[in-house]
Amino acid sequence: MILTDKKLSILAGVAGVLLVLTVIVYSGGFGSARDFESGSLLIQGLDPQKVSRITIDHDGESLTLRRTAQGFTITQRQGYPASIEKVNALFIKCLDIRCDDKVTENKDNHKDLGVAADDKEATVVKLLDNAGKVIAGVVVGGSVSRGRGVYVRSVDKDVVYAADKWVSFATKVSDYVDTELVKVAKKDVIEVRVEQKDSTCTAARGKDDKIVLQNIPKGKRAKDSDVESLFDALSSLTLDDIATDAALAANPDTTFTCKTSKHATYVVKLSKKDDKHYVKLSVTGPSAELVEKSMMIAANEPQAELDKKAAVLTANDKAKAFNLLHNNRVYEIASWSAGKMRKPLKDLVEDIPKDDDPEKITASHILIGYKGSSKSEATRTKAEARKLAEDVLAKTKAHGANFAALARKHSEGPSKDKGGDLGEFGKGAMHENFEKAAWKLKVGEISGIVETPFGFHVIKRTK
Repeated sequence: MILTDKKLSILAGVAGVLLVLTVIVYSGGFGSARDFESGSLLIQGLDPQKVSRITIDHDGESLTLRRTAQGFTITQRQGYPASIEKVNALFIKCLDIRCDDKVTENKDNHKDLGVAADDKEATVVKLLDNAGKVIAGVVVGGSVSRGRGVYVRSVDKDVVYAADKWVSFATKVSDYVDTELVKVAKKDVIEVRVEQKDSTCTAARGKDDKIVLQNIPKGKRAKDSDVESLFDALSSLTLDDIATDAALAANPDTTFTCKTSKHATYVVKLSKKDDKHYVKLSVTGPSAELVEKSMMIAANEPQAELDKKAAVLTANDKAKAFNLLHNNRVYEIASWSAGKMRKPLKDLVEDIPKDDDPEKITASHILIGYKGSSKSEATRTKAEARKLAEDVLAKTKAHGANFAALARKHSEGPSKDKGGDLGEFGKGAMHENFEKAAWKLKVGEISGIVETPFGFHVIKRTK
């Protein structure tokens, strides 16, 4: 028997005697409602600790999570760890599904309700034990007619219920990837080294904990903000995706080494293909001699010595676990993140200013972003953004043009409402491309199109 929209609306929206009568009329598709209690849980008595594998199928795609001693891993990403938070959220959602109404026991109605196992629109979650047997599971279907919930059923039963609220699960592999690769506090970094084919630079903490760039060429000085950013590069290194082709990292162009005060030295090897950036990671923990020496510290030693011992042994264990996880894995990371680690020496220094070279200037700009540019919500393509920037540039140079008005109309970002006014800023405050272009301008002069990771700029120097 097929349920019509009208019949389905009645079943989802009417309670009490009318529901019972409806069940009687359509006895071919429904069982008795007397054994059903509104508000009861769909899945009862589940022990999450007995779940060894989770499968999620939706829209023709499958995702498998497998339990290990450390937690769940993602089969489709070479066993990479799944986010503990996301897995826990999945369990909670499964165990929190409450049934508002009993709709049908007839399997023939599954397709109309969107809970057929082969329905691409349905979400099928199965919780399996270590023998591959389904312990529990749920099929989430279409929206309840004239209701706020969805149709649901257990994977091993035909009876369909109307859930008391909306139920949805994260179904994509990317939803479960634990994206954090490295997290190193800036205060714990004591030295950074960037090695490239034609350049090597080192920055280290000097007196008063100040970060100092070493081997600065004659006539140059360090760009303090850029040098400082080296020590922030691993403060939160996250992945965009896990690459399936290890060859993407076969020929690194940059080696970024970060030495910390926590007995750990991180090594990031960076490669680039087309517009994508890839990294391989490793870490060197405390030396074997230091570990051996620490292990000899007896339990009756002063607490300070015991704390040192614990720090060394913990760092040693963490280094082993880190290398075990990241060995032979290649990760895609964001371009801005890679940019922090790719800075050569020439980008970290600037000419010592002459008397006629101001330390600070004042400028306004019009920014045109595009989809994928940093901090932009624009949906236009890069080509469309450049074309718009060219049009705007032409307007700014027309006779009688009002730069501030054009900025309010076309610019994006915080300065838009100020007519593009960025106020006074010194060297190192802006992206290097922006800075070079702005310092070349005379007061009142307008630049050509300047590209930065934020998009395309038209700059006017005002002071």
